[in-house]
Amino acid sequence: MNLLELRKLLTQISLRHARKIGKRYFSNVTYEGGKQVTEIQIPVPWGHISGKWWGRTDRKPLLGLHGWQDNAGTFDRLMPLLPEDVSVLAVDLPGHGLSSWYPSSIYYNTQQGLVCVRMIVKHFKWDSVSILGHSMGSELGFLYSAVYPDDIKILIGLDLIKPISVDQVKLAKRAASIIDKTLDMHDINKDNCPKYEYSELVERLLKGYKGSLTKDCCEVLLKRGKVKFDNCKYYYTRDPRLNSSTGLLSEFPHDHLMTLANRIRCEVLNIKGKPGKDFEDQKHYYEALDLVKNSAKRYEFHEVDGSHHFHLSNPVPTADIIEKFLCSTIILYGFPSAFLHTIFVHSAYLSTLSVLADGFLGCWQLAALAKLLYLHLSNDSRTSRTTPLGVILGRIEFNISIRMTLHKLRKFLEQINLRRIRMLGRHFSNGTFEGGKQVTEIKIPVPWGHISGKWWGRTDRKPLLGLHGWLDNAGTFDRLIPLLPKDISVLAVDLPGHGLSSWFPSSVYYNIQQGLVCVRMIVKYFKWDSVSILGHSLGSQIGFLYSAVYPDEINTLIGLDMIKSISIEPVRLGKRVSSVIDKTLDKHDIKKESLRKYDYMELVERLLKGYEGSLTKDCCEILLKRGKGTFDNAKFYYTRDPRLYSSTGLLSEFPHDHLMNLASRIRCEVLNIKGKPGKDFEDPKYYHEALNMVKNSAIRFEFHEVDGLHHFHLSNPIPTADIIEKFLLKAT
Repeated sequence: MNLLELRKLLTQISLRHARKIGKRYFSNVTYEGGKQVTEIQIPVPWGHISGKWWGRTDRKPLLGLHGWQDNAGTFDRLMPLLPEDVSVLAVDLPGHGLSSWYPSSIYYNTQQGLVCVRMIVKHFKWDSVSILGHSMGSELGFLYSAVYPDDIKILIGLDLIKPISVDQVKLAKRAASIIDKTLDMHDINKDNCPKYEYSELVERLLKGYKGSLTKDCCEVLLKRGKVKFDNCKYYYTRDPRLNSSTGLLSEFPHDHLMTLANRIRCEVLNIKGKPGKDFEDQKHYYEALDLVKNSAKRYEFHEVDGSHHFHLSNPVPTADIIEKFLCSTIILYGFPSAFLHTIFVHSAYLSTLSVLADGFLGCWQLAALAKLLYLHLSNDSRTSRTTPLGVILGRIEFNISIRMTLHKLRKFLEQINLRRIRMLGRHFSNGTFEGGKQVTEIKIPVPWGHISGKWWGRTDRKPLLGLHGWLDNAGTFDRLIPLLPKDISVLAVDLPGHGLSSWFPSSVYYNIQQGLVCVRMIVKYFKWDSVSILGHSLGSQIGFLYSAVYPDEINTLIGLDMIKSISIEPVRLGKRVSSVIDKTLDKHDIKKESLRKYDYMELVERLLKGYEGSLTKDCCEILLKRGKGTFDNAKFYYTRDPRLYSSTGLLSEFPHDHLMNLASRIRCEVLNIKGKPGKDFEDPKYYHEALNMVKNSAIRFEFHEVDGLHHFHLSNPIPTADIIEKFLLKAT
């Protein structure tokens, strides 16, 4: 085979094993810069993700992820400069460009971005992905390569390759503000967005980018970033809530990022602008780069002239670097070095490439291999720097970072006031009496439906907020609350996905962050200036976090059997994350109509077995008052969302050092009642270390033990009620 034949081969190779993607989400094909461009829409539970598919759609593309407040147009000048056989799917991330905004029940954060990328991968049924990211898009690629190490081949990061390292104190100051700003903007929609004339639209964008973009580059982004309102007015298509979510999208403690960087195994290319834009202390950036260099399968670092958007304002050198990197990278997937060496020395190049075309490599990958063979035959000096590598397998665990970190803590001296009156009104249904105490069923409207609850006692006074445990409901307090003094009101709610409350939309997965936001919604709904929390198990954990994030707005925290989240080794956490996300996505289309149905006694027996002795049969029946739905006269189903089973780790587990940090900052009055023997979810030494920390930091702390298992407050409520009553009397 001569050089002429090999040149010809580069243009003739076809992808015989390409995935047939289908036509249902493609719109009309156009051409930009001489390259085929296909507009697509990927259906997702909250609407669609839009994108531009550059090149042929019958081959697996690079996945292009843009930066914060940009859109897929960020790659418009770069894509036409890449080889014709390189396909790129540049998407508009949720809330950007032409993609749907997240529902008001979802706030923008890194976890949701990670889930979004996984949705795209699953939609196309790709067994692996390669990511081309700019800024925030690079950060998502960085995280994806850690969570799904076996499912990513290449990570190309433009100007950034990692999230921003930030001191935990700085993160702490932002968390409460971010949550509150997002909730305050929940009713913003495209109809009430600010409108501008086109020239003003451009000028505002130009000013916002602070010199990173020229006017013509801004107009490139506005192709997908604006919508015409009337003959002379436009509005930005991006969701205004993005402005309040910056910290949750891009900032992590440095030690966590170093842990992630040390575990990346895919092939990595980082192109940095010169001067680019420094979002952090550069020593943090290059410390992480050094770790990536040592851990990645292959690593390259380059600099090009330009600011943060150099790929848009100065795309030629960026395209050259990417092309060379892909040419020398793609052939390495899945072949031992000896096999690749055989390819280089064997004379039958054409037959070897034909075999590969039948089922091993994609077309653009095969073209890259052929190009390297061409360079080898022509004795090009570049081939001496190309070292074939074998398959590197390994599991990268993801060290979950606490995204809900703390704001600056100040000592809180205000004591609980159970007699403070607030007229509440419109959300109440008819009152009844249980155990001699008035009970009012309520529904609190939230963007995804409602939060149900039982308001025990008078509704014209601020109550304790009762938060139940995982898979339970507000009924968990049914035997305890009638034993408390009559002048103590308690609002026991069904957390989302539990009891009579609405399930989260399929686009939202259950995690402790959403639980924290849910509590904040309740507080804001009733316009309470402070809250006191009575929690059991998961409810105690949410109360623990709330008392740290909003230290000036919580008076009392009462934790039954638990007072903190479960301490777990980061290695164990890492192994769970990808599984949690995938299991949740696999259940995204579950509806109540499709749930399994049972006879009533079977319903009780299954619940009794599931609680492993923590509850008696009559206690199970109490929980089933709010925990069952009727299908017909003889069949029932559990009302709780089955996706909760997939989210256990994200609901309750954190690295121990983070929990100790949280515990040291709690200032409110704390009561912890532990069952004896109760249930140990972790090494008891971790629990008591945290208790000692809370004891030293809280304004007042009490610890008691009562006989019983994990649900002692339901099965043996009298001693629990006595302890709570005495504690509250001391506080008033």
